[in-house]
Amino acid sequence: MEQILIDFIKKNEQSDISSLLLGKNRYPDIDVSLAAKCIQGRRVIKEKVPLWYDHPGIIYPDSLPLEQCSSQITAIHKQNYIPEGGFVADLTGGFGIDSYFISQKCSTLHYYERNRELTEIAIKNFSELGAGNITVKNSEVTPDILKEIPDNCYHLIYIDPARRGKKGERLFSMKDCEPDMTLLQDQLLRISPKILVKLSPMADITTVFNELHHCKHLDIISVNNECKELLLLIERGFEGITSIDAIDLYNNTTLSFDREREHNAKVTFTAPEEIRGYIYEPNSSILKGGAFKYTSEKFGIKKISKDTHFYIHPDKIENFPGRIGEVLDVIDFSKKSLQKVEKEYPSCSVVARNFPIKTEELKKRVKCTESKEIKGLFTTLNDKSKVIIIYKRLFE
Repeated sequence: MEQILIDFIKKNEQSDISSLLLGKNRYPDIDVSLAAKCIQGRRVIKEKVPLWYDHPGIIYPDSLPLEQCSSQITAIHKQNYIPEGGFVADLTGGFGIDSYFISQKCSTLHYYERNRELTEIAIKNFSELGAGNITVKNSEVTPDILKEIPDNCYHLIYIDPARRGKKGERLFSMKDCEPDMTLLQDQLLRISPKILVKLSPMADITTVFNELHHCKHLDIISVNNECKELLLLIERGFEGITSIDAIDLYNNTTLSFDREREHNAKVTFTAPEEIRGYIYEPNSSILKGGAFKYTSEKFGIKKISKDTHFYIHPDKIENFPGRIGEVLDVIDFSKKSLQKVEKEYPSCSVVARNFPIKTEELKKRVKCTESKEIKGLFTTLNDKSKVIIIYKRLFE
């Protein structure tokens, strides 16, 4: 990218995009359309991929590839699966975030992408970033293309199937995504012993395990308690139980388990009189993975009920992978209890879990202002009694 264009982009970082485009005739030496796209892209990428933001010469595509691309923190996590000095292929290159960070670990990376515009952008951006070990291929991965690739050509294949339909709708089944991993898996395992698959955080884990085989390991990845993606490692010949890591990269916490361990775990439930001390809510990765009983067993904490994924313990547990609150009050639910909450906790965010009244309806009935610190959990205990647990969130 020419320096004059880079300077224009940096100068207009905070400018109104529409105004720039309407006034493009005032800048005869500037490709204002490209500049506007880059300015918009830099706004999206500033927090998501700060290393790329530091390179103002990066070119950006339309918004959809930016929405779907990995963040820097999740892309770097994928380096844990990349063989040092290995030969790797990214079969769904897209904007190239994952390709770039994977290439920092391997010796050679083949970037495949069917969209010509994205491949042209990738060539320029990889050059800008000094990623000389990436070879860009403008090609769609089809069974015919795969037949031309020799056996064991790669040490690992990375693939992120497109999860949007032709009308922009979200897709969750592996069979609906492009490319269809259920059709390509055997062919991919011929050319590489390992496949690393990025999946939607909304994907149903049981369905994924049923649709694909040789699933060795699954990472459920969250960042600051927001589930971002699932990362599935498929290994040729593997027939054992899939291990699972529920990870929050922001808080650097991991809970390791598997479906069998969860099935066999012994869960204990709290009695009404035992609700004191501290309340625990596992992070979104654990909840996504369904490690409800194992969490109780692992940390020695009592679950509020079978269908309420909050736990109680009299003491504070250090490094718990989730949110912690200090119990302030336990109120038996009744019409009068709503007035008690309003009077004694005027600033309190209410939420319903396993409760006959929905959260939004409770907010209308309980005239409390929202609070980041004080929470009111309306829930049903294991003995079917209904209570309101008031607690103070602990921020660490």
